Amino acid sequence: MSSFTIATINIRHGQGPFLRRGERDFHVVFPRKFAYSNGDALGEYIASMHPRPDILCLQEANAGGLYLPRLVHRIQERAGYTYAAVPLDLFLSHNNAILSDQPLTDIVSVEFRKLHMIRRYGLTSLWNSPNRGFIMANWNDKGFVVNTHINPFGGRVNAAVRKLQLRPLLELLEHRPVLSLVGDFNTHRPDEPVIKMLQKSGYAASPHATKQHYRAHATWPVGKASVVQPRHRFDYIFAGPDSKIVTSRLFDTHLSDHFGVVAKISY
Repeated sequence: MSSFTIATINIRHGQGPFLRRGERDFHVVFPRKFAYSNGDALGEYIASMHPRPDILCLQEANAGGLYLPRLVHRIQERAGYTYAAVPLDLFLSHNNAILSDQPLTDIVSVEFRKLHMIRRYGLTSLWNSPNRGFIMANWNDKGFVVNTHINPFGGRVNAAVRKLQLRPLLELLEHRPVLSLVGDFNTHRPDEPVIKMLQKSGYAASPHATKQHYRAHATWPVGKASVVQPRHRFDYIFAGPDSKIVTSRLFDTHLSDHFGVVAKISY
């Protein structure tokens, strides 16, 4: 069998970790120079990992965005990756990106549609679903790597919106060879419907997505220990139906409000 390493991290638009109590999760305006500096540091961190991941997936990376159009490319340059898959839409892109040493082909980039969710769940589904979507690419003609970021926040309605977003993605992948599905799933509970949907479709995380592993492997929020403590397992690497996770671990870049996840996958 062959194998590869893959890492995923939500980089919070280059804003860094939480440093103050009550800090807002997203600052509408923050210094571009600061974000680019964090991006450079993140790329250097990834380059120093042993082994450096063969594939790096980013969320909240402003890929194709108007305010920080060079953030992904700066990370790519510092980390030393040759290929990048980013959204083609330059307005309100969903901010996901995939970086790799091997060619990325058959790229598909989709922002989740909101009209059917508004009809079913009201305006809260529009407010809580900005810039969410997925990007997928065929990695070195071996199979697809999929990077997604779905609806945030807790509560029954938001959990239902996450399920509604994930269903068409899984249908799209049903007849494609998928090596790995990763991203920020914003799962506020260990027993959320999206986790059950993934498991039913043959996707497996390591450690398994169970109640006892949820808090022990929490990835958000991250910052100064005196400010916040991770309590939610938002970020996952799932092996595809015909792949298997060999090893996995969390990593802390000190440059985001999320821990990253890195795994070795055999296929």
